[in-house]
Amino acid sequence: SFTEPWFLGQELAAGIDLFNKRRDLQDESSYDYTTGGGAFRLSFPVGEFTKNSVRFGYQEDKLDNVASDASVFVRQDSGKRSKLSLANTYAIDTRDNPITPTRGYRTSIGTEYAGFGADVDYLRGTLGGSWHHELAEHFVLSVGGRTGIVHELDDNLPLADHFHGGGVTLRGFDQRGIGPRDSSTGDALGGRYMLGNNIEMTFPLPGLTEHGVKGVIFSDGGIVTDFTKDSSLVQETKIYRVSAGTGIHWRSPMGPLRLEFGVPVVKAEEDRSQIFSFSFGTRF
Repeated sequence: SFTEPWFLGQELAAGIDLFNKRRDLQDESSYDYTTGGGAFRLSFPVGEFTKNSVRFGYQEDKLDNVASDASVFVRQDSGKRSKLSLANTYAIDTRDNPITPTRGYRTSIGTEYAGFGADVDYLRGTLGGSWHHELAEHFVLSVGGRTGIVHELDDNLPLADHFHGGGVTLRGFDQRGIGPRDSSTGDALGGRYMLGNNIEMTFPLPGLTEHGVKGVIFSDGGIVTDFTKDSSLVQETKIYRVSAGTGIHWRSPMGPLRLEFGVPVVKAEEDRSQIFSFSFGTRF
């Protein structure tokens, strides 16, 4: 990625992204996923705390190395697909720090259209936000939520463009650990709707706070639902999952590092748990 923050001498951030990613999803969905492409971006301030971003991109997605006993939906989806998309994100951000906020809030609404004659054709909408408040010195309460819907325009929404739940967004559950599954193979398929929340409290650890290490307690929730194809072949429990746990956050020289232990409190029979998680990046 490259970004010019003052394009043409204006307060206009222009950028370009080039990417090629490959993911091993054999354990979760019985295939490998490769995506490559690029995009152009523009973002500009609308107000003191408000920014609008536009992104136009092209990518090619490929599902390969499909297991012989994979879901019929996975086998049908194997191969390459091209995608042209135009996305817009409008955000309000009053946080005092984007990495370790102690006060303020952020909210964003995103819309995306994929089509323009390519293989994939859909409309997607997302809404998310977070709020942060320092209850006492170094004791910070953070509350966040998100929701999304994707609507296929050609009755053939690829698995790669479904919403999936679990992992870093729902601690205590495995990556793709919740949501619709093939009833015979157990492969995670994803859904058209998602809803989730995160609540956590960070607190100081004696002797470690000055080194950027804090403790955390949290509770997460979420649901992914409504697979797009034949529901008679899909196992789906429509309940809102909940987890709780604790962990350690370290603002390391490489970026935010998180070691967390989560336990499912409300789960479905088909869900997959993951008690311990290790990740980089921010939660909100």
